[in-house]
This record gives sequence, structure tokens and C-alpha cells, in this order.
Amino acid sequence: MAITKIAVVGFEGFLEDYTITHFRMPRIGPVMMATIIRDLGFNVKMFAEGVKPFTKKYLDYIISADLVAISVLTYGANKAYAMTSLIKSQNPGSIIIVGDVHATIMPDHTLRHCDYVIRGEGDETLVELLSVLNVNNKVDTESLYRIDGLSFWNGDQIVHNKNRVRPTNIEIIPDLSLIDSFYEHSGWRSWIRGRLTLAVAQASRGCPVACKFCLGSAILGRKYRTKGVEGVIENLNQIRKASNNRRLNVFFVDNHFFIEKSWTKNLLKRIIEEQYNFDFITFGQYFVGRDEEMLKLLRTAKFEVIFVGFESINPSTLKEFNKRQSESSMRECIQSIHENGIDIHGSFMLGGETDTIETIDATLQFAMEMNIRSASFFSLCEYPFESYSFIPTTNCLPPYRLLPKENLDFYNLNFVSIYPKRMRPSQLQAGLIKCYQEFFTPSRLLSKDSLKFGRRAKARLFGYWAQRNMVKQMQRYISFLEGEEQGKYDSDNRLIEGRLDRAVPVFKNPYPHLYNKVYGICSDIFSAEKTASSVFLNLPESETPEYAD
Repeated sequence: MAITKIAVVGFEGFLEDYTITHFRMPRIGPVMMATIIRDLGFNVKMFAEGVKPFTKKYLDYIISADLVAISVLTYGANKAYAMTSLIKSQNPGSIIIVGDVHATIMPDHTLRHCDYVIRGEGDETLVELLSVLNVNNKVDTESLYRIDGLSFWNGDQIVHNKNRVRPTNIEIIPDLSLIDSFYEHSGWRSWIRGRLTLAVAQASRGCPVACKFCLGSAILGRKYRTKGVEGVIENLNQIRKASNNRRLNVFFVDNHFFIEKSWTKNLLKRIIEEQYNFDFITFGQYFVGRDEEMLKLLRTAKFEVIFVGFESINPSTLKEFNKRQSESSMRECIQSIHENGIDIHGSFMLGGETDTIETIDATLQFAMEMNIRSASFFSLCEYPFESYSFIPTTNCLPPYRLLPKENLDFYNLNFVSIYPKRMRPSQLQAGLIKCYQEFFTPSRLLSKDSLKFGRRAKARLFGYWAQRNMVKQMQRYISFLEGEEQGKYDSDNRLIEGRLDRAVPVFKNPYPHLYNKVYGICSDIFSAEKTASSVFLNLPESETPEYAD
């Protein structure tokens, strides 16, 4: 068939998430996908659930498209599957492609719900696939076999082509204006809604640090690839023009912004020359605090905050995670970063093999003592890799230590999805709740430090607002964890691995008809799905997935 209309769809999870609750922010992958498709001459529109929930108007466009390209992470997979079910029921001839992290690590599971899976970085795979699909006669199956990085159906058999070599040309400029409604919200509306609009940009790919638990280096590789400085500036100029030069937060979503120091400094100097009306955020390691020149450039360029993965202050856990750092060096660099007028969002990963309840308390104390602006407290997570997922697994934990084994919604780092070794899952979950509640307290919002630095008070206010509903869901989840952990831990809260079920997990979608009501298709099945979707959290009616509109 000739393809004339394409929809690109980016999904988020059903459960509350600190980032998506806090920000109106698309993920960079689907924006790249939409831009590539547009540049090939297709009529394309993108819908990002992290920007605006899917409405009847959105679904009308998506369902009527000749091809739908979906980008999804594991915790949003059930939503994506529900969307593909609706599309196929209303437009059986539509072609559905799914890519991004979840499709890469679980290609067979994903193919139950779509026609094609793109594994890994899809820049080149997508172009080649569209050239084969956009014909007026039957798809040439032999041509599909020649597309690296593609998984597809041949009759009733699944075919996995060989991996594609990661692209070296990453100069594509993601066009955020392709996202419906992205630029339409003003600053005061964001305050009322309790969400900040974040434009995303990417200047590099890959991360040589390779933290053991991180899928970033597994998907994007350890080899660091940078864009040309002028290409990044062109990207920022595009954002400035599309936003009418209004004050905006721009997030560089690179795994690590400071790997090639001379390149980063050259880019920062060009950003300073352009005098953008932006406040920048970026990911980076804490050791940027040792580079005084870099810090001064960052501050002058209006980099407001660095998102730093401290992960742990437990020396054994740091070694386990492949983090070559110490608490003393972290404290020294945090002080240096603060002295240069830059704030820090700290990320902490709890639940390592030597972590205990005491580790959680010490981590919280560290975050508060160092007066970092905001923080995320996550549970260590291993993902349900398929043996044929074609990327190295993180190898944090064996698959039989995954929890729960029925629902993918909980693999978002906020909900404990593993059996920790030296504390019960319920204890780890309670520890995460404690960290959020004590870090984002009203007294800290009104502290002299917060009031002295207005942006710090603003960030903590948003953090306090963002974590409230998430914590409520985490609290409801504890009763499920308490049931699952019974008989699997000794009196010292140590895991007895021999008592764990070694059966392969069977993940099911508890709400396959999630978007039917939004689209206007109603049936008695919703009452059954409401029960299924609430089985872990005992959600009240107002929070069940039926109310996605």
C-alpha cells in the first residue's frame, strides 16, 4: 500500500512518576522518529502522552493513519498494547511499528501486538523499512530480511534480523513542533497545573561510564558520539523560534554531557554567544565539580541544574554498580558545584546486594546534609529481558528475582520490582516513601536556604507537589509486597533465594481496552478491567485506567 498519513505516538506509564508528574516533557526518541519521517516527505503528526493525554481527537487521527509508529518504555507497554488493540479493531489495514527500549529488550512479547519491531537505535532501520513498506503492491518479504535491527512476522513465524551497527551520524535535529500542543502552554498555566514545560535536546549519544544497572549504555553503547556544535546551536535556535523566544526550560537528555570536555566547553561558549532565554538542565557526573572552567561556563550559559546519578553512598554498592567514586569525593564536588551557583538534582538507587534499611536512612541524611535542590529515590530494577533481546542485559539480578511477574506497569523504578537481598521488598518500598516525604517537607520548602535561592524553593515546591500522588500509590502497593515476600526471608530480613519461584514470568495486560471509552466504544468489559487494573493498588474509581481521558 502507498503510505500517505503517519502517526507517531509516545507513551508514558499508568502509575504516577516523579518526572512525568512534574514536567510536560516528550521523550527524545519518538521526536527523532517523527522528524525522520517528516524529512522523508510523509505527512506525520506526533502525540506525546507526557505532554497531553490522548483525547478523542487524537485517537481519530491515530486510528485513521496508514502507519502508526509507537515508542514505549517497559512501564508504558500495557498502554501501548491497548492502543494497538484499538487501532487494529478499527483499522485492520493500518501498519504498526514499535520501537525504543521495551521493544528492544522484549521483541517477541511486543510483536504479539504489532507488525514490526525496530530494535536499538532506529534512525536508519526506520528509513529502510519505510522504503519497503511504501509501495503499491505486496510487501517484498525478501527485502525485509536485509534490514538490520528489524524483527517481523513472516506468516506465523517471528524473524529477528541481525543487529544494526550503531549510527555514527547523529546530526538529525528533533523538531518539537511536530508534537501536537507542545508549545501552546504559557508559564502561568504550567504553575496552575503543577507541571513545568521542558523542551528536550540531545547533543551526544552513548556513555562510557556504563553503570551496571543502566539500560542507557546497553541501548546506546559505551562509545561516545557527539553532534557538531553548530548543529546543536541550530537545534536550540529552532526551539527559540518555535517558542517565540519566551522563557523556557531546555533539558539536554544526553546520558552524560561532560565526557569530551573540550567539545562541551566549545558548545557552552556558543550557547553563551547566542544569549538564549532558556534555563538549561543536563545529566552529568558529579566530578564536573573539579573543573572550575567548566562550572563557570555552565553558570554563564544559564545551566540551572545538573541531574547527577550519585546512586549510593554505600562503598560496596558503588562497587557493585560499577561507580568509581566515594562519599568524600561526592561531598567535595557538590560543594564546588554549589559555590559556582549551580544546583543539583540527585538520583539515588537503593536496593543493592549489600544495602540494608540503614543504607536508606544514611542516603536520605546525605541528600539533606548536602542541601541538593531536589532528589529522586529509586528502587534497583532489573528488567524482564527476553533471551533473544539482542542487547547485553544489565545482569544486575537473575530473572527469578523479578517482582511482580504479571504486570509491566511496575517497572518504573518507583515501585519495588525485585526481591532485595538484605531487606524485604516492603521495607525497601517503605524506605523510598520515607525518603520522599522527609526530603520534600513543607519546612524545607520554607527554609532560609530555599527562600534565599528562589529557584531552589520553586523546584522543591514542584517536587513536593509531584511526589504526593506517587507516594499514595506506593503506600497502597506495600500490602501486595507483604503478601509476596511471605516465607521468602529469614528473621534477619535476608532473602532465601531457594524459596523463589523459578518459573518464567507471564506478563499480561490488565486493561487491553483502555482507550475504547475515550474513543467512544463502550461495553460491559470495563467493569472487569477496572478490577484487573486495581489488583495491586486497590485504586479508587477515580484513578482506574478507564479514566484515561
